[in-house]
Amino acid sequence: MTSRRQGTCSNKPSPTTGPTRPAVAQRRQLEVQASLRIPRTVREDAEAVVTVALRKLLTAGHRAKPFTEPLRQAREQLAEAEATHQRRLDEHQRAPIWRCRSAGHAAHEAADVVAEKRDLVADLEVRAQPYVALVRSAKEHHQHAVRAASTARLTERLRHLELQPPTRTLDRGLDIDLPGI
Repeated sequence: MTSRRQGTCSNKPSPTTGPTRPAVAQRRQLEVQASLRIPRTVREDAEAVVTVALRKLLTAGHRAKPFTEPLRQAREQLAEAEATHQRRLDEHQRAPIWRCRSAGHAAHEAADVVAEKRDLVADLEVRAQPYVALVRSAKEHHQHAVRAASTARLTERLRHLELQPPTRTLDRGLDIDLPGI
């Protein structure tokens, strides 16, 4: 003889969750709710895609910031070091003979600083490259979504545009007397 477990498939209200509903009834109710939804337009769908793309772009930018900010600062320092190196080279070329040696040393030291800064920038670029690619991809996706939303807006406006007859008409040739006719 088989034993049945008591209370597993009952429609009686349970003390914590209330009455249980069969899965078929729940599916039917969900189908009714889905059919009552207002259909979305292409424009609304496109604008929703823009919102999602913007959120992804901001998230990618936020994730990349710890890697891109030091890179930006290192590039600024590299630009300053290159400007200093160029100034030292100019000073070396314009220096009188008795100052050529010290100006040359200063130019060499500035060149060493530039080389160090270039190595630092190269290292930071390698570390930031995956995050920069992620931001670039998210930016391209966002720009594509914005273009698609703009196209959808214009298409919707054109679809709702009604062609009307002109409000003014020209009566051509009514009062014209042509000689010989």
